[in-house]
Amino acid sequence: MRYNKSLRDGVCLWSLPLLLLLCLFACKDDSEEFSLSESRMEIFLNGTFDLSVKGTDTYTITLSDGGIVEYATKGNIITVKGVGKGATTMEVTASNGLKKNCFIIVRENKADINFLEDPLSRVEWNTEIGCSDAQDGFSFAEYKSMDAFGGGNANTMTYDFSTVEDTEVFYRVSAKGDFTVAGDLSDGLVVVKKDNKMEYYKADKVVLKQIKDGQFYILFYLPDNITVRVVTMAL
Repeated sequence: MRYNKSLRDGVCLWSLPLLLLLCLFACKDDSEEFSLSESRMEIFLNGTFDLSVKGTDTYTITLSDGGIVEYATKGNIITVKGVGKGATTMEVTASNGLKKNCFIIVRENKADINFLEDPLSRVEWNTEIGCSDAQDGFSFAEYKSMDAFGGGNANTMTYDFSTVEDTEVFYRVSAKGDFTVAGDLSDGLVVVKKDNKMEYYKADKVVLKQIKDGQFYILFYLPDNITVRVVTMAL
């Protein structure tokens, strides 16, 4: 069988741009995709966040100030924890030498400031004291295996701050989890009674913070930027 030379040459000529295009995509430098998920972050002391590294399998990390954050790596995830007030720049260098930075600011949590100046058990609503053992007519109680809405619930603690007759004001909060160590809790509930009006809240997040001498506090993060802090003694 004979081939038409002009047809064959035409096919080769038209195929050349396609081959060049395929080569362009095949030879693309993956380093162009190297990036970090965040370029700037602000966290509280002892707070954490995850930084994702994209576009490289291996990388190195340097800090402009090693006293501000600590970090741990697992694959392409860098978990950063704030350990000192201030700011630092985390520089991540890919295997091909490209560098990306994340500027990190660590602030002191307002809930930690002057915590031990008032050692009494108390409940605070957006840093304002709602009631405490120091106020006349108020009582404080703890209930195990019961939530703030009155239901039975294993591994749950309820803290109740109320007037003796529950006729004016009371605050009742509960959470589920391990109350012997600092960390996240679950199922946070808050009940508030003011001017004979009941208000019920489900917390978006609950964190137990141990301080010292057996005293600790629990932070309830509610919708609309409401923060409730309960101060008490460890079990």
